[in-house]
This record gives sequence, structure tokens and C-alpha cells, in this order.
Amino acid sequence: MRIAKIIGILVAVVVSLVLIGVGVLLFVVDPNDYKSQISDLVYDASGYHLTLSGDLSWSFFPVLGFESEAVSLSTDSNQGAFVELQSISVGVQLIPLFSKQLKVDSLNLAGLNADLQVDEQGVPNWQPIGATSEVPAADEPEKKSSDETNAVLAELEIPLIQLSNSTIRYSDLQAGGRYVIEVELLQLENVRLNQPFAVTLKASADAGDGLTVTLDGKTQVTLDLDQSRYQLSAIEMALAVAGIADKPLPLQLQAEAVADLKADSLQLSVLQLKVADYAARLELQVSQLQNDPAINGRLQMAPSDLRPLLVQLGIELPEMASATALSKVGVDATLKGSPRAITVQPFTVTLDESKLTGLVALDDIEHQALRFDLLLDQIDLDHYLPPAQEGDAAAVPAPAKSSAPAAGEAELIPVELIRSLNLDGRLNITQLQIQNIPMQNVLVKVNAKSGVLKVSPISVETLGGKITGNVSVDAKNATPVLDTDLNIDGIEIASVAKQLSDLDLLSGRASFKLDTKAKGNDVDALLRDAVGKLKLQLDNGVIHGINLNNIVVDALRDQINDLKSFYPDYEKYLPRELKQDTDINAFLANATIEKGKLIMPQFNFAIDNGAIDASGNFDLIEQGFDYQLGVFLSAMDQVKYLKGTKWPVSCKGTLDSAPADWCRPDTKAIKKVLGSAAKSAFKDNSAKELGDKLGVDAESQDQLEAELKAKAKEEEDRAKKKLQDKLDKLFKKL
Repeated sequence: MRIAKIIGILVAVVVSLVLIGVGVLLFVVDPNDYKSQISDLVYDASGYHLTLSGDLSWSFFPVLGFESEAVSLSTDSNQGAFVELQSISVGVQLIPLFSKQLKVDSLNLAGLNADLQVDEQGVPNWQPIGATSEVPAADEPEKKSSDETNAVLAELEIPLIQLSNSTIRYSDLQAGGRYVIEVELLQLENVRLNQPFAVTLKASADAGDGLTVTLDGKTQVTLDLDQSRYQLSAIEMALAVAGIADKPLPLQLQAEAVADLKADSLQLSVLQLKVADYAARLELQVSQLQNDPAINGRLQMAPSDLRPLLVQLGIELPEMASATALSKVGVDATLKGSPRAITVQPFTVTLDESKLTGLVALDDIEHQALRFDLLLDQIDLDHYLPPAQEGDAAAVPAPAKSSAPAAGEAELIPVELIRSLNLDGRLNITQLQIQNIPMQNVLVKVNAKSGVLKVSPISVETLGGKITGNVSVDAKNATPVLDTDLNIDGIEIASVAKQLSDLDLLSGRASFKLDTKAKGNDVDALLRDAVGKLKLQLDNGVIHGINLNNIVVDALRDQINDLKSFYPDYEKYLPRELKQDTDINAFLANATIEKGKLIMPQFNFAIDNGAIDASGNFDLIEQGFDYQLGVFLSAMDQVKYLKGTKWPVSCKGTLDSAPADWCRPDTKAIKKVLGSAAKSAFKDNSAKELGDKLGVDAESQDQLEAELKAKAKEEEDRAKKKLQDKLDKLFKKL
């Protein structure tokens, strides 16, 4: 008990002495007397000017230390500060002071306001005046070695470092860009080298373009100065990105990172980056970190439903034909490269039942030189188009008449985008379907540079035939130029025709050769300016809902009645049962394209029981046509006076009008033809009657004239012979 009492008395004495010492320190020593010395120490150590505008004061509770207000830092005493601080407080542990050790218990910074700028010459405003990177002269005192520095820092142990309510602004007038970081709280707990310490951060960042990121996170930091190894582990962060959608986009991040400067490497593991229900994982390794970094990594996003993410992004999806469209979207990409170039191979994208694989590379990041070689196994684009309405054959209605885009609408050809492109790539699609048209073995090669986009070659197998060719767009000048050279060989045209008119109008196997050049940036302008040639061939074709024979036959029946006496048996030669369609064979036409029209000066083709000669044009802008046909009915060759006649039919209309109203017989011309034939018949009938009276068998006037001439010649020859016989007898008598 006595020993305990003595110890208690000694402790009380020590505590009393400490309290007396602290009292003397607090009430006798004024820290404001040392402002200039503190500023000089900072200047000698760093070259910065420290200004302590507020009062310095001692603190006793909760820890021993000092506080200061209105602190600023500048590179020159005559220039404004680039860092200002509302208050700073430093707490020290009391007991170690008796062992001549200074151990900081806490460091609190509040209201930091940093304005960091880089001018047009690339000079930062935080660089001390006269600072250089030159090696100090031999007679200058050497700085402490890194080992000595590390030894000092190794003893560093601070239970709490805290920065609150602070703003950091950064602007670069040379490179462009302005950023603002608002720090609500940055807290480091139990800071000690070579051991993990906790870091908590609540902050927001504004990129100056309407994009703002707010984050609330924590991690464990380990700093190993001896091994130059720095690690962030157990990173957990909640972020909200504003400016992308109407509402901030929430993200959840779990990651780890290690920088090993001795091994010259960096490793980043994003264990999970979750947005809505969409999660990504990234592994990234960087070697040769401090010289010529080499990057290797892998990005993985398991196939997930993309639609909730798009909703979070404020993207309103149109209604799609498939209820499961975009329900399985994923990425698996392995990347390799450097700060100058990067290659992603293998590259795999899953889109529902489709898979895209291959290579994507930025061969020159500075100049955005993109290269790709991709294979898409199969895709049905109809799943991603609006659903077909009841009664519609396809999801996309027949096109309306084209018109120029109104002011403010997007251009048809993205000129600025094409000018910016620097790419070379190839895309293969094994199976493709769009608007119910199946395609196979699609190959498209694309090259774009210096404002010229070339798609060459193009190769598609579809509808039993093949499409080949190339297309180019020259966007170097204000108005782009479109150059098209396509060959379409033997495709079944029914599906294509139905897309154009939404009617079952035309079928058959068609071949085209199109070579055009046009200048403009809307549909009408391109069509008006287009100049070129089109060669069209159609085999085993059928025009549905129109029978050109029927049109002529009906016209003949209507108009031939008044002249029936001249053609008493014509009806037995007319087709008794006519189909609703017109069969077409051996259709071959050469057309020119100019001033918005497809001009077909002369073409012909065979139809059921006849043939057609035609000419006319198709208005590409109004989608109207005007053709004049000469219909030859082979059956009418049996009618003597109508043999070889081409019956005129006029076809006019637009693709959106009823096909039954397109073609009409030219009744005036038909009447004229029939009248001319009737005159011939009348003459022949008159000649027959006269021949009967003269005893000559003649069916026509021409035959009568020939028979009469022959009979006259016969009579003349007979008379000559009779006269010759008489003369011969007379000469014999003499």
C-alpha cells in the first residue's frame, strides 16, 4: 500500500508538472511571434511562400497542438495564392514530447481552395519562380538520400488525417479542359508506412461539359517505400454519374490495384463494376510502366439484359418485334497494346442469339486509325424492328414519296463523320435477315481516309442470286458525291418488289447492272443529280394483278362490233380464258438515269400469246411512271387484216396507286387501226365481187389486180400467137 501510495504521489507530481508546463506554454509563449520563421522554413524547404494571415493559437483539448486560420501558398510573394486554406490544426501526442519525440496525433485541413492553372505556354502556376531541373553544383549541400528519407517516414504514424469542405480547380489553357473537384471529406486513419491504413472519400468531380461524378468510397492503402510498392485493396465505391441521362446513373465499384515500381509494373483488377443489373469485370496489367508501357488485359461482361441499363441511361427504346430483343448482351475482349496502339483480339460480343467475333485495333491512337476484321455468325434484324401491324406483310410500310430534309434535320450522309474517319475493316455475316429477306455470306470491306469512304467489295448471296459491287462517298467538299457500281445477278424479285409497293406486284428472276454518280445530301438532291446507266434483265417474270392481253382483248371486243362484218370470225381466235397476271419472258432493257428519271427509250419482251414493244420513263422522285406499250397478240395473226398489229396500251401511275388503274388501252389508236384494217377488208371484198363477175378468183384487191394482169397478159399472148399464125399462113401462100 505504501509503494502504491508513493507511485500515486509521483504520478500526481508528474501530471502536475506537465500541466504547469502546458500552462506556461499556453500563456507565456505566443506562437504568432514565430510566423516569419515558419514561413522562412517553408520557403527554404520548397521554394513556396507561406502566408499565415490568421492567428496562430495553441490547443489543449482534445489534443495538444496548434491551430491556424487563413493560410495561403504562392510561388511569389507578389502574386496571388494558388492554394488557400480556411483553417489547419495539428495535434501532437503529449507523452512522447518528454522523450524528445514529436508524434502527430491528428492533422485537420478545412476549407482548402486550390486553383491550379497551366497557361498557353504549358507553364503551371504552382511551379516556384526560377525552379529548374538542373543538378545542383558540387559545393551545394546535398539533399537527404532516399534511404534517410524513408527511414524518417518509416517512423511516421498519424492516427488521423482529414481534409474537409475543400475545392480543387484545374484548368489547362494549352491542352484545353477545365475540371473542378469538390471534396466533402477525405479521411486517412492510422496512417503508417508498410501497413494498410483506411481511406474514406466523399467527393464530386465536374468535367466542365455537363458531366458530373459523385463518389462515396473507401479502401485500404499500403505504402511500401523500401520496395517502391503501392497497393489499394478492398476498394468499394458508390458513384453517381450525372449529365448522361435525365437522372444520375448509379454505379457500384469493387476493385484492387498494385503499382510495383521496382518491377516497373501496374496491375488493376476491377472485380465488379455494376450499372443497374449489368456487371463488368476488368483485369489490366501494365509492364515497362515508367518507360514504354505495355498493356495487357481482359474485359468481361456476362450476357445480361441490357434494357434496364438503357432505361437508367434515359434511352427510350422503340417497340421491337421480339419481346426478348437485347435480353442477352455481353462482351469478352482481350486487349494488348501501348499508349500508341492497342489491339483487341479475341473480341467477342454476344447479342441475344448472335455472336460477333474477331479483331478490333487502334493502330495509331493519336490519329484514331481503326482496323477491324469481324465475323457475325447470324442475326435476324427483324427482331429489332417495330412489329408488323395486323395485315401488314412486313414491319416497314411502303416508302412514301421522298422529300428533302427540313431545316434542322440530320443530313442523309454524315459528312463531318466521314471526314474524321480513319479506318480499314472487313465484316463477314454468315446469315442475315432483314424485312423477311434472307441473306447469306455477306462480305463488306470498308476503307475511310481523308474524307473518302469506300465500301468495296460488297458481296451478298440472297433470294437465289448474288449482289456484288462497290460504293464510295467523297465528302472532301461541301457537298458529298456518291458513286455506285452494283451488279445484281439472278435474284428472285418478288420480296423486293413487295417492299417497294407493299403489294404482290412482280415476281421472277431479275438481274441488274447499275452504274451511277450523284451529288447531294438528301434523297431528292441525289436523285435529281444522278447520272448513270441501268441494264435490266427479267426471266420467268410475272406481273400480278394485270393482264395486258386482257386489256387489249376487252378493247377489241368493245370496238370491233361496229366493224364485225369485216372480221366475222375474229372471236374464235381470241383467248377464251385469260389469267389475272401477265407472264414475262426474255425481258431486256437498257436505261439511262438523269434528272431524277429512269429513261427507257426502247425495250421489248415476250408475254403469253404475244410480245410487247415499249418505251417510257420512271420518275425516281415522285415514284411515278409513264410507259407506252405496243401489245402483239399472236392469236390475231389468224385474222387476215389484223395480222402483225401492235395494239397501243398506255400505262401511267404511281407505286402507291392501285395497279388495276395503271394500264388502259389507247382506244383512239385502236379504233384507227381497226378502221384502216376495215378499209383494206372493204377493198378486198369489192375486189372479190368484181372478180366473180369477171370470172377471176381473187380474195383481195391486190390479188384481183394480179389476176387481171395475168389474164390480160394471157389474152395478149393468145392474140399475138393468133396473129403470128395468120402471118405464117400468109407467107406460106406467097
